Amino acid sequence: NLSIGIVAFSQEQQGEIEDALNEVDFFGKNFLDLMEEKSQKDEKFEEIFIKNLENVQGDERDIIIISTCYGYNNKGKMLMNFGPINKKGGEKRLNVLFSRAKKHMVVVSSIKHTDITNIYNEGANYFKKYLHFAEEMSLGKTAEGQIILNSLHIKKHEINSFSASKLVEEVAQELSLKGYFTETYLGQSNFKCHIAVKKLKENQHFDLGIIIDDMAHYENEHIHAAYLLKPAIMESFGWNIAAVFAKDWYENKARVLQKIVNILEGQHIETPVESVLTDLNKSFDATTYLLKKENYYFSRFEMKEGSSKFWEIALHNQDLIIQYGRIGSEGQKLIKHYTSTAEAIEEKRKLIAQKVAKGYMQIS
Repeated sequence: NLSIGIVAFSQEQQGEIEDALNEVDFFGKNFLDLMEEKSQKDEKFEEIFIKNLENVQGDERDIIIISTCYGYNNKGKMLMNFGPINKKGGEKRLNVLFSRAKKHMVVVSSIKHTDITNIYNEGANYFKKYLHFAEEMSLGKTAEGQIILNSLHIKKHEINSFSASKLVEEVAQELSLKGYFTETYLGQSNFKCHIAVKKLKENQHFDLGIIIDDMAHYENEHIHAAYLLKPAIMESFGWNIAAVFAKDWYENKARVLQKIVNILEGQHIETPVESVLTDLNKSFDATTYLLKKENYYFSRFEMKEGSSKFWEIALHNQDLIIQYGRIGSEGQKLIKHYTSTAEAIEEKRKLIAQKVAKGYMQIS
């Protein structure tokens, strides 16, 4: 029941992986279609995504599988061209990738770290060290892996390029503007909760604790302590914990803030893009934006980043008719029955919000 994400280092690799998975027959069904079918029937099931280094920004899964498909040409020479990794800030792109896995990371590579000789390029050197780290850990050489991991830490001058206290202040201020009560740096010694949040000031207990990646986070020699131990200890004392990373905040503050609000309000899905919400709230009159098909009016959404998929939904009395699959195919149909039209409309809103939050774009 663990969720999976696959990340390739280029669009070409991504396409090859998609084509290969589309050919997999699993109990008489196409594997990707089977996963899509499961996601339609089980709202808690997170779909497998297949993306590349350029578009994997905010996605997380329990298990991330990384495909690093580079190699030697027929003349026995390997070009040190690793796409966006070679560009300025390439090591930060890798940082984003390596933080997408909640539980486990799998590295599938056609080369070893010794094949990378361009150590003067910061991104390529970072990539080389990470492959070395992954190999050592796979062989059970945790001490050697830890030494390599320590050398991968963001440099102190990069950490100092943003002020941890300023980040705490910004997040706390944004939450205060939304009506929440916040208290900063709650705790003893260095073991502090950066931002403690209450939905109401008079509440006896805090509803959420927020920790950020400050200097102490990156100076910690033990990766488990930095990412897992502190949150686990706080949760064992009854805290509900969320992590806010500076890079995520400054790249998409609205997304991070909405994620925090969703946790506070007990919502398990992310609120869709504001423009789509506005359209949905205006009217559910089918003639506004729907596509007529089989005597029903379908809203159509498409996912073009990663797997090319479509998803359509129509309301008919107390039923929801859902069609989904790969773009270009007829797809599959699913009918959900509800006790009233009002309940079906509310469920339709919810399902559309879930799809938009996953990256689907409405086209009709």
